[in-house]
Amino acid sequence: MSLDEVAVRKGHKYETVLYDANLGAVMGMHQHRDFASTLDLLSLKVYSP
Repeated sequence: MSLDEVAVRKGHKYETVLYDANLGAVMGMHQHRDFASTLDLLSLKVYSP
């Protein structure tokens, strides 16, 4: 699992992205790049080992 910020539009519009690096699959996105966004993504139940 990886957490990153990506530019979605020119003009500094960023989103926080949670993805599975092994699969290359996005597991979740949030429209902001702050601490609350990170907590929201990590609280999602999108991954089951």
